[in-house]
Parts: sequence; C-alpha cells; structure tokens
Amino acid sequence: SNNSSNNNSSSNNNNNNNNYNNNNNHSNSRSKGRGKGKKGTKGDRHKGRAAPPNGDVDGDGDQSSDNNNGEDGEREGNGGEGNNERRGARKGMKGSQRGSGKGKANNQKRERRPPAVIVEDPNATLTERLTQSLGSGHYDCMICISNISRNSPVWTCSKCWAGFHLKCIHTWIERSCGKEGPEFAWMCPGCLHNHVGHLPDYECFCGKERDPLSSDYITAHSCGEPCQKSRGCPHPCTELCHPGPCPPCRAIGPPGSCHCGREESATTRCGDPSRWSCGQSCGQLLSCGLHRCEARCHGGPCPPCSVTSPQPCFCGAVEEERLCGQEDFSCNNPCGMPLGCGEHECELTCHAGECPPCKLEPEVWGDRCACGKTNHCSRESAAALLVRWVGKRTSCSDPLPICAERCKRRRDCGHECTKVCHTGPCGPCDHVVTKDCRCGRTSQQRVCSDKSEVVCQQVCKTRKRCGNHKCDVVCCPGYNNRDHEDHFCLNVCRRPLRCGNHLCEDFCHLGLCPPCRVVSNVPLSCACGHTEIPPPIRCGVPPPPCDRPCDAELPCGHKCLSRCHHGEHPLCCQLVSRPCLGRHRDMRHPCHVGTMSCGQTCQAPLPCGHSCASTCHSGPCGACTRSCGKKRALCQHACQESCHPDDDDCPDVPCRVKIKVACACGKIVEERRCGAWSELPRPDHQPPKCNSACTAKTTPPPLGPKESTSTLYAEDLYRLGFARRRYVQTLEEIFEQVLSNSSATAGRGVQLPSCDERCRVLAVEYARLHWHLRTTSKADTVEGWWIVRVEPNSSGPANTSSKAPGGRPKPLLSSLLAATDGSQSNFLTSALSFQPRLRFSGVKGGGDEIYDLVGPTSLLGVRPGARQGEVFAFVEKSTVAVEIIRRLTQQPPKNEPTLVRVKVGTTSSSATTSSSTGSAWGPAGAANRSAAAAAAAKGPAFIGEGLGLRVMLDQSLVSGAAPGPSTRVEGSTTGWGAVAKAKASPGPPAKDNPVPEQKEEVPDNWDDDDDE
Repeated sequence: SNNSSNNNSSSNNNNNNNNYNNNNNHSNSRSKGRGKGKKGTKGDRHKGRAAPPNGDVDGDGDQSSDNNNGEDGEREGNGGEGNNERRGARKGMKGSQRGSGKGKANNQKRERRPPAVIVEDPNATLTERLTQSLGSGHYDCMICISNISRNSPVWTCSKCWAGFHLKCIHTWIERSCGKEGPEFAWMCPGCLHNHVGHLPDYECFCGKERDPLSSDYITAHSCGEPCQKSRGCPHPCTELCHPGPCPPCRAIGPPGSCHCGREESATTRCGDPSRWSCGQSCGQLLSCGLHRCEARCHGGPCPPCSVTSPQPCFCGAVEEERLCGQEDFSCNNPCGMPLGCGEHECELTCHAGECPPCKLEPEVWGDRCACGKTNHCSRESAAALLVRWVGKRTSCSDPLPICAERCKRRRDCGHECTKVCHTGPCGPCDHVVTKDCRCGRTSQQRVCSDKSEVVCQQVCKTRKRCGNHKCDVVCCPGYNNRDHEDHFCLNVCRRPLRCGNHLCEDFCHLGLCPPCRVVSNVPLSCACGHTEIPPPIRCGVPPPPCDRPCDAELPCGHKCLSRCHHGEHPLCCQLVSRPCLGRHRDMRHPCHVGTMSCGQTCQAPLPCGHSCASTCHSGPCGACTRSCGKKRALCQHACQESCHPDDDDCPDVPCRVKIKVACACGKIVEERRCGAWSELPRPDHQPPKCNSACTAKTTPPPLGPKESTSTLYAEDLYRLGFARRRYVQTLEEIFEQVLSNSSATAGRGVQLPSCDERCRVLAVEYARLHWHLRTTSKADTVEGWWIVRVEPNSSGPANTSSKAPGGRPKPLLSSLLAATDGSQSNFLTSALSFQPRLRFSGVKGGGDEIYDLVGPTSLLGVRPGARQGEVFAFVEKSTVAVEIIRRLTQQPPKNEPTLVRVKVGTTSSSATTSSSTGSAWGPAGAANRSAAAAAAAKGPAFIGEGLGLRVMLDQSLVSGAAPGPSTRVEGSTTGWGAVAKAKASPGPPAKDNPVPEQKEEVPDNWDDDDDE
C-alpha cells in the first residue's frame, strides 16, 4: 500500500513512472527555476519546457540525468545571446510551469552538458526498460539502425513489443508484399510473427488515441490515459498507457486449493486459478482398486492404472501383457473347447464362462429334421416324407433326419439358402445379384458370395477442384462429383513465378500464382556497385538503374556504350569499314554484323571463260551456272545449254531460243521456238493468219489534191509502210482510239502489239511526227522485238498547220499506200540520207525521247545507227542542227561527241520527263533514277550529265542517194540504215523496195497475203 500511495503522489512529476523501484526517489523532485528570461533572436529563442523530475533539460533540447537523490531539479534556458538562469520554488504544483520572474542574462554562454548515460536496472521489467529507452531516445529501430526520438511516429509489435519507425515498417511491408493493398501480410522483423491487415498507423500503446502528441509529462508515444486493456480477467489494466505487456492483476480472488487438497488458501489473486497443482504425488486409489496414482497433483480423474501383467485369453490359447483392471480379453479365435458330449467342440469365438451344451443333443435339437421345417421325424409315419429317416435319436452323434424341403435358412447377406435340407453350414451364397461398379456407370451380374469389387474400364475425366486437371482414374468413385475427396488435386503448381527465379510450390490452383515469398536481406546493387537497394528485397525486384556507362571492353576491342547493366553485353554498334566477302568494295556497317556480301555479282573469271554469276561470296567460286553462249552454226542464236567447257562443239539439239511472228495486221503475235538443228537447218516459221479477232479490212479514203496543210512523208518511211500496209491500218485505228479517248488514256496510254525493229521505227515516227502522240518503247522478252506504248501528248501538237484538226494527218499514210495512179509522189519528200543530222551515242533503249530532246520543229525523222546505242536525228537545215547542239550541250559544235547538258526545267522539250520503260537517258530502274538524282544534286543541275548521252553534228556521206533496203551502215545488223556508205551496195530491188510500179511481191512477215 505504501508503494501504491507513493506511486500515485509522484505520477504528476515523473514522466517514466513505470519504474516502480525508484518512485520514492522521484517523489521529492521539483523544478525550482521559474524565471522568465529575455526573448532571444529568431532561431535562438528558447521555448521553456517543464523539466522531468529525473534530469535537467538544456535549452537546445539535450537531456541529461542526475542521480536525483532528493535534490532539486534545475532548468536552464538560452535567451538571446546569453543564458537565463531562472530559479524559483513552488510547492504543491503537479509539474514544472513557466515562472513569472525575470532572470538576469549572462553574457557568456554556459557549456553544454554531455549526453546522458542510461544505466539499466537488471531487475527492471520489460515495460520499464521500454519506457526508459523510448523516453530517453536511446531505443534503436532494427530496420534503419538509428535512434527513435520522442517525436518520431512509431509502431510496436503486439507479439514481441519491439518498436520501429512508422516509415521504416511501411517500407518493410511494401517491399515484402508489394504495393497491391489494401490489406497486407508481413512478418515482424523482430520475432517473425505474421501480421495481416492494413498498413499500421501511429497510435498510442493502448490504441485509444491516433497520432498522440509528444509531451514531457507523460510517457513517450503514449496518450497519458489509463491503459484499460483486458488482462484475461474482469479487471482491465489500471496503469497509464505504456509499452510492453500489462502487469498482472492485483485484485483479491476467491479461496482456492490444490487438486489433491493438501494445500489450501483463504484468498487468491485475480487472474490466478483457484485450483492449482502442489507438485506432490496424487496418491489417490485408482480404478483398479489395487494401486494408487503416482502422477503429480492434477485436476480431473486419475489416469488408468499403468501396471501390466501377462494374462491369458478366455480360451487360454493366447497370452498377452494386459493393464491392471483389463485382464479379461478374447482372442476372437474359435473356442475349440470339448463340449460336454465329448464328441464335438465349441464353435463359438473365444468367450467367457462355460461353453454351452452341444446343440445336436436330442434334448436340445428336438425331433426335427436338419433344416428344422419337419417335426416328429422319429415317427414311422414320417418316413415317407423324409429323404433320410433315422428313427429316434439317442445321442448327438446320431445323424439328423433330412426332409425334401429347401433349407431357406437366412444367411448373413440376407438371402435364403437354396439347397435341399442338409446338415452342416449352408456354404457360400449362390444367389445372383447386380452389382454397380465404383463410378456407378456400369453394372455386372455376380454371385452374392463374390465380394470382389466391380471395376469398369472407363476413365473418370471429371475436372478436379483446381479446375486445371481432369481425373484420369479408371472407374473413379467420385465420378461427376468435383467436390469428392478423390478429386482434390495433389499436383504441385510448378509454374514460374513473376520473379522469374522460383516456381510456385502451392497445390495446383486457379488464377494467378501468389507473389514469390522469398525475401532477401542482402542489399541489391547495380552491376558496377554504385547504386543499391537496401533490404528487405523481394525476389524478382530488378537491380536499381544506374546512369554510369558500362565501359567494358568487348571481344571486338571496342568499349560497351550502353549504361551499367547485368548479363551479357549488347551487340557492338560501332560503325566500321570492312571489305565485302568478294573484296569488291569496302562496306560501312555496325561492328557486330561482320563481313557481309555487297549484293553485287561476283564477276570473277572462271576457267571456262565466263564470269561467276553468283552473288558476292567468300571462298572459291563454284561451278559455272551460265549457259554456253556460243553462236550456233545453223541459226546464229546463242547456245542455251549449260556451260560445257570440255566440249568444243555445242550439242546438236533443236534451238530453244524463242522467236515471234505476227499476222499481217500485227494484232496476232505468236511465240515459237527457233528449232534449227542438223536435221532441220532452216525451219519455216509461217506467220499466223488473221482471224475474227482482227479488224476487217477497210478501204482507205482516196487521195485528194495536195493542199498547203497536207502532210508530207519521207520516201523511206513510205517504202517501209508499203511492205506493211495492213499494219499501218492497225496503227491508224489505235491512234484514232488514243485521240478519241485522250482523257481516259492520259497517263496510261495504249500498248501496241509486240513488233520487230522495223515496225517499231514505223510506228514511233508515224505517231510522233504525223499524229503528234507520245510514245515509249521497251525491249520485249524476245530479242529484236519491242513493246511500244502510245499516249496523248499533254503539251499538244507543236505544228498544227501540218496536220488536220484533231491530230489526224491528211492524208493518211494508208491512203497514200493504197493509191495506184502515181499521185502519191505529191506527198513524198526525199529519203533521209543527205540531210543534216545529229549523231547521238550512249542511248539506252529505243531512243523515243530523242524526239522530245530535239523537238518537233524542223525534225525530219529519227533512224537507228549501225552501232549499239547510236541514233541519228535528221533536221532541215544545218543552222537548226547547230542551234540544237548549242541548246543541248551549252557549247558550240565540236568534231567529237559532246556530253548532253540540258538544264532542269527546260521548256523547249520534255527531256526532263522520265520513263519507266527505258529512254535515252539510260536504263530504266533504280540505277537510272539514283544516277539522275545524284546528277541533279550537283548544282547547277543538268540532265544527261553522268549518264553517257553524247551528241555531235554529223554530215551526210552521200548526197542525193536515198537509203534503200540494201543500203547498210557499217556494222549494222538491221538490214537498213539512216546513214549510207559512200556507195550503196547493189541488191535485189524486189527484196525491200516496194515501188508501186514494181510488180514483185515483197517476202516480208508484215506483207499482206491477200492484198492483190
């Protein structure tokens, strides 16, 4: 009672009043300083606080402790630049308060006291030690290993009472469980006790107040109110809010005694049991009545006697160690003891007492048959009804009479015996019953005595509780019952967890696997160790990002340019220059790519004389894959067989080169094989005949008188068209279609049937100069044949005075060819031979764009030259030719070919337009476009520069001589040319010189079959 009164009297003066051993020492502690000092400067102003009874508090917040043996406490404060010592005495107050007296400021600052040294009492309770450590700020958080101050929010474990910073425990929970929320499951860092719930809040120890205010008058992190926690008894805790466990209840309880009654007490403490064990031997008599209980004093009945002794069974056949009081037992074997008759043995199981009398005794069995259905069997009158009559029985050994009735005794299974009256046991039941299998899907007919289980061969296939697997048991007893005990899936999930390092160890389940439960207490750092994540770290957390460069040396010798990383280094992307596989050129590409092919043809010389046709490769070239290419002896085509360097002569097989032949109108074109070989050296390829698909022959309009606007034709063009009169009519039909549908065919044009070189020259010049249409030509798949596309000229005709309205020339060439009265000579001009001409070299394709390049003004015609890529353009006057050369080359004419340099944007011709089908500017495709783009990128931009197109002024070698079909340019392979030699070689006039007055037929594929 004295301790209790002292505790209550000092509760207002001592913050840490849970130290019950020092209550008397703190009861006289008072704060004597009550002076009011001057206000200091901002930042150094001291806010006076009441000093706790067990120590002094400096103005800067440092606390020091004294032994406090009844001495008065002191309070010191800093006021402005000096220290104010304020002392005053005041008794009967509950704590230190701010005094009203004024203190005197000292000009010299007082020295700071050293930090307090906490001396723990070895006999102090856990609550007292926690109160002292938390109040003095010397308690360490086990997560961050730093002190917990009085003002820091904390959380304490309800199991081990350890305290942690609230922020630290939140971080621990989030790293252990992730941030899914709102409920979490985590383990206490101190005792590893599992906690489940929301993130903890800052509450006082008793849990009544949230975010308790810090005060020097009460225990740190407490509310200062009574605890009121339940202690397992009717009386709640009466202590002020405190850390740690509540002290035991001190209330007085009812009287009590030990279980055996040796110890008794008039009163007990509340919460203590009223019955207890005194620790002595119980000594009560056991149920056997022979021995006493040797266990310690205990509650409840005494255990059974544990003394054992060897005891026989009832029949004496088996002997076992039996507990005291449990000596009698049955071995459950047949008794086998001889009965009183001396003839039979007891058929009962091992039993207590005497065996019953023999049941076959006449007195016991009676006068009945073996099945018991027939009585009075000993009478002679019953002999006729019995199968076996034995007369009157005198002993148990006499046989039993047998009747003719069925036995019908009930077996253990419930069925009746179907045998005829018999002696002895009935035997196994032979009744046929229907038994279901274990799964209940099938049934079988079996004898009742057959106790084997019926099993079908059907697989269950019922989905188990996990929802992922199906039962694969044959004849499963839980068929179609997902909740059956046999359908609990015992497979381990074993799916990879999200961490990527571990597998799910739970039983097979639905949905996502739980997060990995592995938590590491080792810091996780980046590859270079510059940055790290402190523990705890959940498995699967990626390493922290690091902005430092890797700078590791790669196998290629370069440094890794990526940021700090784990695992293998990324591919090296440094640009390097290496030769291609075939050593054709240097290629610039990333380092990790290695040596690669440039994509060009190898072109390395092979032993056979060809060049390698494979794409740029490494190592030696393989076998030649090209065709032979030698000229055949009979048809002059190239040999199409595979390269055969060992054979000098090409194989004598039919030539496989494709040729084309066309009908007279040119609309039907057939593709055939040459077929020339030793057995058929000159194959006769007859042209196809016109059919219904060809347009019916029409009569051209007659020639009218010559007018000033009449169209004039060159004489060599007239002779070329005379041999192809039906083809000229086809051209005029197509040209009329292009003009009539100029808006529909704009940008697309109309494609002419495939034609040979002569028909191409005829079609292009007729369309360009006389119909003022635009043409483009590209080579066909068959050598020497062309595909010509005709489209309207967007710029319109340049000279409308030389043609009829609408672009149709007057007269038509077909009318001129049909005239037989000699009037056609009025519309003819001299053949193109002696006129001034421009020699173009380096032309790629048919050269249709030469018409656009030169312009329609004063242009007489364009003819192919004798050499590859050579074209002649004939003009009216030499002055015009000089003017054209100046415009194309930006230079005066020279005696050598000059590069064509037409500026971009030239309006005098459509030379700036490109064609996808091949043109005078070079080959069609990406190479031509890229070369033109490269040339245009150089300023000032010129078209033709770098593409090899050159031009020069060329003079006629022969004046006045028209080039005929036998007139050949040197080296020409076309059979006719625009430039003749100094002297034309004589030739048969009927071959290709269809003058009207000559009657010879012209043997040409384009001639009409039935014109005459």
